[in-house]
Amino acid sequence: MKTKKLLVFAASLLLFSSIKAQTEVLLYDFETETTQAGTYTLQWSGAPYIKAFDVINNPTSSGINTSAKVLRIQEEGELQWWNNTVVYNLTSPVTISSANRYLHIKHLRPRITSGGFIVSLNAANATNGMASGANRFDANLSAVNEWQDIVIDLNTLITNNVPLSNVNICIDINDWGSSLAPLGDYLFDDIVLSNSPLPRGTTFLTGNNLYDFETATSGNITGVSTYSDAGNPVTYPVSNPFQTSTNPSLNVGHRSAISSINWWVGMEFSFVNPVQVNETHKYLHVMLTTPIDAQKVTFDVKQGATKVISDQVKTITTANTWQDIVIDVSAMAYISGMAIKCGNWDGTAAGDYYFDNIYIDDNPNPRVNIATDVKSTELFKQVYANGKNIVVNNNTDKPMLVEIYNAAGQKIESKIISQKNIFELHETGLYFVNAGGTACKVILK
Repeated sequence: MKTKKLLVFAASLLLFSSIKAQTEVLLYDFETETTQAGTYTLQWSGAPYIKAFDVINNPTSSGINTSAKVLRIQEEGELQWWNNTVVYNLTSPVTISSANRYLHIKHLRPRITSGGFIVSLNAANATNGMASGANRFDANLSAVNEWQDIVIDLNTLITNNVPLSNVNICIDINDWGSSLAPLGDYLFDDIVLSNSPLPRGTTFLTGNNLYDFETATSGNITGVSTYSDAGNPVTYPVSNPFQTSTNPSLNVGHRSAISSINWWVGMEFSFVNPVQVNETHKYLHVMLTTPIDAQKVTFDVKQGATKVISDQVKTITTANTWQDIVIDVSAMAYISGMAIKCGNWDGTAAGDYYFDNIYIDDNPNPRVNIATDVKSTELFKQVYANGKNIVVNNNTDKPMLVEIYNAAGQKIESKIISQKNIFELHETGLYFVNAGGTACKVILK
C-alpha cells in the first residue's frame, strides 16, 4: 500500500476555437514509490487469482502514454472475475464541478472480446447493474495492447452533491463463464480529473454530416462491424432504391433479412474522431426504411468506452419509405460511435432494410427534406436558377450524375454531365437537385 501528497498541474491544449484550455488534476501516475491522491489496493475473494500486482516499467511506451512506470495487474487461471478489483481510495474526497467533471484513466489490456471492465464510483466493490450509467460504467477498449484513454462522466456526483472518494475497477469481465482464460497483463496509468470530455490524444470531428455512404464522408468512420451471415447479409454502399426529396442521396447501406433472422444485424462503427455534443450538435439523425409497416429498429450510441445509450427502440411507421429517426444525445459529452440494429428482439421482419445520412444538429424534429440540410457554398455556385431553367456546372474533371426532383419528390430529370448543362423545366416552383451526391434546393420564379 502506497501513499504520497497530492500533486496538481494544469495543462493548456488548444484543440479548436470552441474548446477551452484543458485543466487536469493528477490523482495517480505510478512514477514513484507513492501515489498522488491516496492509496490503491487489490481485493479479491477466495484463492489468489491474481499472479502479480505491482508497478513495472511501461512495456508499451508509445501512443498516448510514454511514461516510465505503470500499474500492472496480472491474472491467472481459475478466475472469479467479479471479485477481482483494484480500489483507488482518495486521501481526501474531491468535490466535483464543471472544472473537474471527467475522470480519465489510461488503460491497456491483452484481450477485448466478449466483454471489458467495470468502473464503479464510491464503491467498496463492483456495483450491480442497477447503477449502470450512474455510479457504474461498463467499459471496453477498441484495440488490444494499445494505450487508450477511458473517460467517465462524473455528472451524477455533481447532481447529487456527492464528492468522489474512491474509484473501483473490476478489471476483467471477459472471463464470464470461462475460468480457463490465459494469463493477461492489465495496465493502468495517469488517472486524472479534467474539465475536458475529450479522450486524451484525440481531436473532434467537426461538421453536421457525419456519414452518408458517399466518398466525401467515408473517412469519418472506422472499425465497422455488421454481424452479418449468409441469412442476414449487409452490403454498403448500394444505390438508393427509394430516391425522393426526403432522401435523394445516391448511396445507402443495406441489410437483407433472408433466413434465420437476427435482430442485431446492421451496422456498428466508431468515428475516427469523437463528435462533440453542444448546443448546436445535440440531436442525432439517421434515415431508415423497413420492409413492413411499424417495424422496430434499435440503436446504441457510444461515448468513449461506455455505451451511454443502449438498445433504444424506434418505430418506422411506413414500409419502404425513408423516415428520419431522431435520438436526443444532449446528455452526452461526445459521441465516439454507434450501432444501427435493423430489427428488434420482439420480432424482426424478413426483407430489405436501408439506412443512410447519419447527421447531427440542433433540430429535435425529423427531417422532411434532406436537401434543406445542405449548406455547401461550392455547390450553390454550381447549381442555380435562370428563369425557368436550372443551370448545373460540373467543375470537376469527372462525369457527374444530376437528378432533379419536384416538390412532391418525383424524379423528373436524370442525366450525366461533363460540363455546364441547362435543364429546361418550364414551370415555376420548388425543386431539389442532387448533383454528384450532394443535394440542394432551387426555386424557379
